[in-house]
Amino acid sequence: MSDSRLTNGAILLNERAKFLRESEDEIEAMERLLASAQHDQDVARRIIGKKRDRNSLVPINQLPTELLVDIFWNSVLTDQWFFKYLTRISSVAWLWKTIIEHAPRLWATVDWSTHVTKKLLPIVVLRAGDFPLTVNMPGPYIGWDDDSDEESSRPRNASFLEMVLPKLARWKKAYLFL
Repeated sequence: MSDSRLTNGAILLNERAKFLRESEDEIEAMERLLASAQHDQDVARRIIGKKRDRNSLVPINQLPTELLVDIFWNSVLTDQWFFKYLTRISSVAWLWKTIIEHAPRLWATVDWSTHVTKKLLPIVVLRAGDFPLTVNMPGPYIGWDDDSDEESSRPRNASFLEMVLPKLARWKKAYLFL
């Protein structure tokens, strides 16, 4: 072999070795960053846990769960945006969110007039659990307001009934306009 081919081969090997070292250094740096991020997530989880412990000592959170459910129920009872306000209340504190999501009584009124949306209706029925349902459908409507937007479209009679009729055995009261 000629010296130039050996030199070119040596240069190529040196470039590969340099690339390999740089790659290893980058990998180590990324692994350190990942370990730091995981540590940060652990610290964040511990902070959240400590905040929850602290918040459990707030006087309102010392009330019995049943009383908090009554307070939440009475605060939204007369409003047509019932479920929207339940969602807002549940965003105040982790404990409140947990209580609201697991209090079937708060979800047991399936009312077309409370602006329940196509997306929310199955959640409402599910969260009501086995609690007796009050079903209210006050107007003569057909289909969904806007089938293209499940976030905001309101159920109309046929679609609304499709969702609540399977739960007929659990109906306590029904106010239907057909």
